[in-house]
Amino acid sequence: MMVAVFILLMKGCKKVDNKTIAEKTELARQDVIKAIKEQSGDVSRSVIIPINKEAEEIKYRDVNANSMVNLKSSNAAASASGILAPCWYNCTNATSAGQLRIFSTLTSVQRTYYVQTNSSGYKNDIIVNLEVSLPFTPLNADPGNPANLSNGSILITPPFGPSYGNNNITPIAISYISADPACAANNLYKISYTWSWVTDNIDFTNGYQVDVDLDLYNDCSLVGNFVTIGGFTSTLAGMMAACDRTDNVWTPGGGPGNCIIAAGNYITIPPPSGWDYPSLHQLEYRAINNANGYLAWEAQNSTIYYGQVHNTGAYTATFSSTGGFVELINMIPSSGNWIVRFRNIKDPTCILIGSQTVPPAGPYFPPYNGPNWPGNWAYRIFNL
Repeated sequence: MMVAVFILLMKGCKKVDNKTIAEKTELARQDVIKAIKEQSGDVSRSVIIPINKEAEEIKYRDVNANSMVNLKSSNAAASASGILAPCWYNCTNATSAGQLRIFSTLTSVQRTYYVQTNSSGYKNDIIVNLEVSLPFTPLNADPGNPANLSNGSILITPPFGPSYGNNNITPIAISYISADPACAANNLYKISYTWSWVTDNIDFTNGYQVDVDLDLYNDCSLVGNFVTIGGFTSTLAGMMAACDRTDNVWTPGGGPGNCIIAAGNYITIPPPSGWDYPSLHQLEYRAINNANGYLAWEAQNSTIYYGQVHNTGAYTATFSSTGGFVELINMIPSSGNWIVRFRNIKDPTCILIGSQTVPPAGPYFPPYNGPNWPGNWAYRIFNL
């Protein structure tokens, strides 16, 4: 009898999880939102506007003449004559600055909106992203006088009314990408800088002109350890249509095995009324395994993965931009270098362009290898 009573008591103490799958998913979603805010602040949304504009002006410092000299013309002349293709010279083997080749592209401008406020209103950030090909190493400060910092600028000019901007944005973030496959003497870098606490009354929309310049210190005495890269003038387009821009995907850690999580742009706060937002994000990721160290997506031959749906064994190519999230289960600590790419999907516009179709619903592994969908990919590198 005592044994029977003991068994009965043990069964009575057993904890039973009566939560539904939907309830468990909602709890996980709240954890994801918490992780996003811990990583990025009290964000509401972030949009990426692709520009892909080449620099019109590149100058270096001639210390002897105490002036800035235009290097862009020598690049153009060399390109026209066919000399540029080998890109023979960097700062270690060149005898003059004119032998060096510098290239730069303004790849995108990103605006991030926050719930946080100060005396100027809601916090907004504008992030400038450039890709530069350099025959020397870029630095955050003047090697001869560390008080002089590399800096960026951005000027926004509406169709009517005064311009506004910031002409001394520091610090800049410098990330090595790889050797430049198009210019053997150069290396590719990503350079970004952020104009923080941009006030609400500063608009940033279609038809506005954006001008960007970069003052960059470096380790090359041939160019006086200083170059300016600018003339990036572009008129914004694609701000308002979901299929013309890329809405951000938040990528905090904290998933199973502390893997990276990918979450919809509007998971923290619903999109504002009247805002054209994508119904879905498409996301893929793969390991960086190029033997030459190239980081471009197309340079890898690794398996392409999709995210895993929480609490299931299913994999999916897309997830909701307003409340969805997926787990990138292979991207765990100490797993190496990874590249993630994502873009907007909105039925029917973004899907029907080029007669592309949506891949079938998961689970499937290896991932679906169907046709590429139209849209603007955004890329993110992880060093885990």
